[in-house]
Amino acid sequence: MYPIGSVTVRSASANQKQLCIIRIKRTVLFIRKEKMLMRNGKKSLKKASVLLTTFLLVVMCLAVDTTSVSAAKIKLNKTKLTLTQGKKYRLKIKGTKKKVKWSSTKKSVATVNKKGVVTAKKKGTAYIKAKVGKKTYKCKVTVKSKKAPAKPAPTTPSAPVNPPAEPTATPTAAPAKTPVLSATSLNMRKGEYYQLSVQDPKHLPVWTSSNKNIAEVDSQGKVHAINVGTTEIKVDAGIVLTCTVTVTMETKPQTEPVLSKGVIKGKRSVKNEAGESVVIEIPLNTYTYTFSTIPTNVEELKQYNISGDDGRYKVLALYIMSLRTWKPENQTDCEEMIGYLCNKQLSVYEKQRLAEQMKKSKQYLYLGNAFLNGATPANDYTPSQPYSITLTQDSVVDEDQIYIPANPSIPSPDQYRAFIYCKASDSGKWIDVYKSSKDGNWYMYKWMDLITSIKAPASSNPF
Repeated sequence: MYPIGSVTVRSASANQKQLCIIRIKRTVLFIRKEKMLMRNGKKSLKKASVLLTTFLLVVMCLAVDTTSVSAAKIKLNKTKLTLTQGKKYRLKIKGTKKKVKWSSTKKSVATVNKKGVVTAKKKGTAYIKAKVGKKTYKCKVTVKSKKAPAKPAPTTPSAPVNPPAEPTATPTAAPAKTPVLSATSLNMRKGEYYQLSVQDPKHLPVWTSSNKNIAEVDSQGKVHAINVGTTEIKVDAGIVLTCTVTVTMETKPQTEPVLSKGVIKGKRSVKNEAGESVVIEIPLNTYTYTFSTIPTNVEELKQYNISGDDGRYKVLALYIMSLRTWKPENQTDCEEMIGYLCNKQLSVYEKQRLAEQMKKSKQYLYLGNAFLNGATPANDYTPSQPYSITLTQDSVVDEDQIYIPANPSIPSPDQYRAFIYCKASDSGKWIDVYKSSKDGNWYMYKWMDLITSIKAPASSNPF
């Protein structure tokens, strides 16, 4: 309730407010006069009460009328709208300064931004909603397809009255260019790289690979073939373009290494009858493998025979050759080759350990060569040509020569240790091997002992 004499109708117009105030003032004056006459009799009092009641009814009606006028004043400038595909139109809410929340019931047909601008997308019907407070106003938007330009009607040429004027060229707008991928299919060899590109992109290209285990792609579109198989390289350049990548592995024929055996003098620390440690000389059997071909992947490695009596040593020589294939950009080939020589797939831990040691001080550049004959720290582990590897084993077999693993399924008589010496460390390394009862091949049992740190090459010495 508002006090008489200061009534304000919030939603009424200025003229309505002024009229209301004038009426109120007149009524108040009349009531005051009637009050003065009340002393003259009851009749006057009754008349004043009737007038007061009438006044209150007028005020109430005026408030109701002005309120309804205000509510009816808020409206959308369009309730129906027809647009051609690609055209825009701005909707407005009249009669209020309140915040308007715009939305579309079907964004694929028509969208609207926060300022009420409607954009026609494709043929169809959508409703644009404008929410003011708790009330929502709707506009039905019908989108029509673009019309194809009408073909000019054929005309019959007539004889010119005057000589024809020189033709005037009318400039035409260049058609919009569509993004094009430099290649839609690629045949790559495992380990190779290829640079893809997009012509006339609508925005910065975004590259992805459907299977990163087969082929990867960087943010610049450079593809790296990882494993044998097929995958898709996709790029979003305004439109999505696809290149099918097929990765194969080149397999070259391999030749068995030449084996030469020998005997050299060695030393061994033993205990005499008094329990004292003494060093004695013993003969050592040597097995030198000379390679005319070098395996670079697991398919080439499988061409070598690792069965028979000399398989126990050849598997170690091939292991050294496998280490030489490890590269930061291609770790897969080396992992697969070692896994084959171990008769299993390498675990995640084994792959991580291999990578850590190879990356350490760029050891991958030297470790594989360090076990080859002729390689020393002084010559930066440059091996002699042709590549050869020498392994040794005591001619006298004792308990140190037979390795008893924790796995009892491996037959004990077919377990051996071979000794590999290289100039990369102060001492040689033992590698344990066993013969499989299933296929008769020799496989490594413990292989990570050879990937320890080696002496720094001369070129890395700062002094």
